[in-house]
Amino acid sequence: MNGLIPYPDYWDSGLPWLGRIPQHWEVRRNARLFAERNETGHPDLPILEVSIRTGVTVRDMENQKRKQMMADRAKYKRAISGDVAYNMMRMWQGAVGTAPVDGLVSPAYVVAKPLPEVDSRYYAYLFRTRAYMNEVNKFSRGIVTDRNRLYWDEFRNMSSTFPPRAEQTAIADFLDHHASIVARFIRTKRQQIEVLNEQRLAMMRQFVARGIDESTGLRDSGQDWLDCIPKHWKLAKVGYLARFETGGTPATNRPEFWGGNIPWVSSKDMKVPFISETQDYITAQAVENSATKVVPAGSLLLVVRSGILRRQIPVAVTTRPVAINQDIKALTLRTDDLDSEYLMLVIRSHERSLLPVWRKKGATVESIEHGPLANTYVPVPPRDEQREIVRRIKEIASQIAVAEHTAERQITLIREYRKHLIADIVTGKLDVRNVPIELGELYVQDSEPVAETDATMDGIGNAEEVTVGDE
Repeated sequence: MNGLIPYPDYWDSGLPWLGRIPQHWEVRRNARLFAERNETGHPDLPILEVSIRTGVTVRDMENQKRKQMMADRAKYKRAISGDVAYNMMRMWQGAVGTAPVDGLVSPAYVVAKPLPEVDSRYYAYLFRTRAYMNEVNKFSRGIVTDRNRLYWDEFRNMSSTFPPRAEQTAIADFLDHHASIVARFIRTKRQQIEVLNEQRLAMMRQFVARGIDESTGLRDSGQDWLDCIPKHWKLAKVGYLARFETGGTPATNRPEFWGGNIPWVSSKDMKVPFISETQDYITAQAVENSATKVVPAGSLLLVVRSGILRRQIPVAVTTRPVAINQDIKALTLRTDDLDSEYLMLVIRSHERSLLPVWRKKGATVESIEHGPLANTYVPVPPRDEQREIVRRIKEIASQIAVAEHTAERQITLIREYRKHLIADIVTGKLDVRNVPIELGELYVQDSEPVAETDATMDGIGNAEEVTVGDE
């Protein structure tokens, strides 16, 4: 970043969103920068998709999540490599980018051909700044705000900065290079987080299966998923240790069932280690007139039906009485021999091994079978030892969580920094002309694309992907 300084002279652009720009820059209407490309009849070109998260990319036809396609590809619009394509309804969120190759986009999109004095990469960065997206919203038209469309006629009448062509290229090269640095940084931090997560799981597996004292003699558990356990530990079936409750959902069209003071937990609430808050509350009348059950504090809650069961088992211990829905089983311990938090840690640390055993085979909805769950033998250390294991795991896990939070915070900060850096550079607040870069080092990583947008950084990245099939 050495050498990034303001330009020597500025003038007032006359645009409130833009303010002062370098003396040698111009302001031009987009009609003097781009011409509309409205070409069809090229069905053999690859399909491009325009996304809030990644800009314009080639659609992966083999692994796409959504299968809808237009029947007649000859009606798709042609975009030439370097053209700017945007989704009319999502341009204000950053659904815009440059075509990486010649390809096809939806007829509902706009394709803008850059004129000879334009490097479209510079404008793809400009169009994704928060200030410009706010302008897009002002120029868009529609019945309701979130369905506003930016038509070509409005786009061509918008004003944009116009640095000299060589400077546009220098800015785009610099920001591409910076994206490469940021992608490497984020990838390294993600790898650190993965390592920390594996360390936590390894520590949990070690403690819940073999205890804290490494000098303790071991014996074969007799369970395929468990390996060895300390000689003085017992084994018992889950069905012997716990009573099972399954819940239900009160009628949503009965307002007297909702808004009470009984927390109602569904699978979407099982995202934290210990249930403390939930979004939904029901009344005692709802409990009396539906299949839902109120389970006591200390119950182990286990998601038994959900698509997430393909990869993990959401499990938590509730700290207060709660009602549950039909996708959850509550395990209320029958005996003081087992601590519910210890059992939760056994499940969480060995979920990769337990999932294939518990999951229902051939079901259209991923689910856990009651029989295999109830008949699973789990280790039962002495109660005092269970408590010490839980305490030690929490202590070490909290230290790991601090390190993970630090890495996540660094990712957030670098994204925020990049967002502001892009805005400052493309609007002329900082000069990149004298900053050396090595373009040969450009690096692209799938999970952190170079074409990262302000929308992604502002938390819109989890929004619905905007692709050619969306009208």
